[in-house]
Amino acid sequence: MYININQILESQNKTPYWLANEIGCDYHSLLKLCNGQTTGISFKILQQLCLTLKCSPNDILKVNE
Repeated sequence: MYININQILESQNKTPYWLANEIGCDYHSLLKLCNGQTTGISFKILQQLCLTLKCSPNDILKVNE
């Protein structure tokens, strides 16, 4: 499973720095999440990502096939 934030940000012409500021998250923590350098995500962060990016958890969480 992987986090699909970079592709969503790119499609919306937004940056990880913008997103970190919008959701109140540490920029370096968000970069780790975007680059797949983490093993989990909290429901609170997932909810904030979905609300800010106007998407669903299915858009953010993808399964490797």
